[in-house]
Amino acid sequence: MLGESVPLTKPSPYAKCWWSKELDIKHKAVHKLGRIAKKRAERRLDPIHETYRIAWNKFTDSMKRVKENHWKEWLEELTLTEAWSFHRYAANDSTDQIHTRIKTLQDPNKENGTAAMQDNARKSEILYSVFFRPPPENDHVDPEFNYCPPVCEFRLITDQQVHRAIAKLSLYKAPGLNGISNIIFMKCADLLVPYMAPIFRATFTLETYPDEWKCSSTIVLRKPGRLDYSIPKAYRPITLLDSMAKILSSCIADDLTYIAEEHNLLPPTHFGGHLGRSIVNSLHLLTKFITNSWASRNDHISLLFLDVKAAFPGIISNKLKHNLRKVGIPKQYVDWYGR
Repeated sequence: MLGESVPLTKPSPYAKCWWSKELDIKHKAVHKLGRIAKKRAERRLDPIHETYRIAWNKFTDSMKRVKENHWKEWLEELTLTEAWSFHRYAANDSTDQIHTRIKTLQDPNKENGTAAMQDNARKSEILYSVFFRPPPENDHVDPEFNYCPPVCEFRLITDQQVHRAIAKLSLYKAPGLNGISNIIFMKCADLLVPYMAPIFRATFTLETYPDEWKCSSTIVLRKPGRLDYSIPKAYRPITLLDSMAKILSSCIADDLTYIAEEHNLLPPTHFGGHLGRSIVNSLHLLTKFITNSWASRNDHISLLFLDVKAAFPGIISNKLKHNLRKVGIPKQYVDWYGR
């Protein structure tokens, strides 16, 4: 259905984000004049050569102007989440032509630390072993644990929640396996939500979850500023989920965040997941702790920083479900997560 309604395009991998249809028309016109001028190369006094020179100069001026205006508008509308994109553009070497591929990685199974010739399959295996840690043999969950009653009643997702989740989407983020871009949901929300919301509610009432929504695509990106990109830990994964699944997950995340805030399920020094809190608040707390220690004439302050490897991809599902039930999250949410 999507392929019949939306024409298929084949964008060039060399296309620039600032290129426009107007430039494309001018580019074709200039090249047409160039072909004519080439055929009349022996007739140096032919006016076509001067016409081609003027047209080419005008085209290059237009290209520079469009490019400059595009980046000025992009910088003026830069959001906090796009600050890292600007950093990557500014920090990258413009002459580096290999940043779009993964170099030969150091194989951890090799005794000497070097790596032989690797194909994409072997590189994927090495990165997978770094990103996803093997689960423990025992998840330490008591199957006979007596859970306390939930802190609140479960409620189904409303149409208004779906509208809010769609409004928070980024316009041009990479789509998941279904190929549906976020902008389609944002522009057609009034038409789609009356159909999407009942489907989302059915995942709870019918206790099911579509297999298509469980499929994802993991993309490997470079961590900026690393000296050696042959080390597997110099890369990080991002997961492209089905767009419908992302909207549903956003609705559930909003519900759980509200429950945690309303019933004080998170400690005051926990910053992740708290509304209105960020890394800046944790830095303020750290500096306040240090200055208070100095003020009390305690000259010795010890800090412990832990680098937790593969924390988010390596979550133990049974343990997480146990912890959610333990703090009083309604069972419907926990069972939905398990599905």
